[in-house]
Amino acid sequence: MRCQSRLARTLPEDQKPECRPYWEKDDPAMPLPFDLTDVVSELRALLLEVKP
Repeated sequence: MRCQSRLARTLPEDQKPECRPYWEKDDPAMPLPFDLTDVVSELRALLLEVKP
């Protein structure tokens, strides 16, 4: 959020905060989605299947 704030945008380039990595929503290079609800649900289901 600090990298995208109004104040940060007014700073000179050499004084702006560096926020890396930064991805936009639906960016194919992003390693994980912003909302991990579906991922967590799938992992829980897998764990429940494995337990004897």
